[in-house]
Amino acid sequence: MYHFDYFSLPICYLMIKSKVSLLVWKHKVNSQGLHPIVLRITVAGKRSYITTGRHINLKYWDDKTELVKTSHIDATIINQDLLLKKREAEEKVFNLQVEKKEFTAKTIKQAAVSYRGGSNVLKFVAEYHKEIAGRQSNRTVINNNNHINHIIEFHGSDDLTFEEIDHKFLASYE
Repeated sequence: MYHFDYFSLPICYLMIKSKVSLLVWKHKVNSQGLHPIVLRITVAGKRSYITTGRHINLKYWDDKTELVKTSHIDATIINQDLLLKKREAEEKVFNLQVEKKEFTAKTIKQAAVSYRGGSNVLKFVAEYHKEIAGRQSNRTVINNNNHINHIIEFHGSDDLTFEEIDHKFLASYE
């Protein structure tokens, strides 16, 4: 009978199961009736989402290919942009695995968003608050933080891009 000794094996690290997908949020609609296209990053079963800044009518989205259908007038341009963003996220996952660094879906999202120039409104506001920290009264800081928390609660996440703030968003926020 063969005895398998785990301790005699060379040390290696396990590749964390991860996946980057493109999908349309069907539960969100902007003022033009279009749905946001998002990147879903899944690492070890945990998900995180990044908005791509693109919106589409559901009739033009192909769930199987995760791309805009060729019947859309701008399909080629939009698909190239989406595939580039997907590839960037996949490269971040791959590089972290090669470097044997620990990562989560959230850290991949943070790296991808910061790489894209930080289109997250709430992160922009946080940076601004750091810049003007000593120039505001305590009451103003508390008031601003309350507004930010209310926006996060209303939106359902702290991932809010400038593109997502439209007339419909503002009207429903009031």
